Formats: sequence, structure tokens, C-alpha cells
Amino acid sequence: MNETQIEAGPELDALVAREVMGWAPPDPARQWAPEEWLDTTGSRDWPSYRAFSISYEGMGLVLERMQALGYAPSMRMWPTGWEVRFIVEWQIHEAAAATLPHAVALAALAAVRATTAP
Repeated sequence: MNETQIEAGPELDALVAREVMGWAPPDPARQWAPEEWLDTTGSRDWPSYRAFSISYEGMGLVLERMQALGYAPSMRMWPTGWEVRFIVEWQIHEAAAATLPHAVALAALAAVRATTAP
């Protein structure tokens, strides 16, 4: 799936939670909190629902995570929306969207997928 075609909302937020943030998705086989997302520390962070692609609070978490992974962000506003780039080791991963949180989520997903692909 081309990540630049994913609309802002729960589907994109779940992909970002799993692939960018490293959170564990709900798992019926898990004995503790099987219906909830768990963050990297194992705490239940999803009940407060991080809307990564539609809220500035969620976008901030994505930016912090990408910085911790070694990516440098670049953002530019155009009359039609936002362009976001994440740069690491001379590689540029970018996406554009009408809103800044959406563009950040798309670019982060593209960057992580490109650098973790075999």
C-alpha cells in the first residue's frame, strides 16, 4: 500500500502506532489488556487515543519519536497544504497533505518503511 494515499484517521493512526511508535496492537492472546494498544514500555497508552494524523498533540509525539530515531524534520507550508520531509543519512522521505499532522504522519510512515525495508 502506498502510504501517501492513506486518509487521516484511525487507519493511518494505527499504522503509525505500530510501525513508527513501536506500539503493540491489541492481542486477544495477551492476558493483560488484550483489547488495548501498549506503548514501548508496556503501559496502556491507547485509551487516551493518540490521533497522530489529525491532532497536534499526536503529531508532537511522532516528531519526538522520529527525532529519537535520528531523523531531521523539514516542514514547508504551500497554498495547497503542507510538505514534510524526514532526512536521515542523506536520504529524504517526504509526503504532502492538506494538514500538518496528516503530512507528518504520512512522511514518518514512509521514512520508517523505507529504512526498515529489506
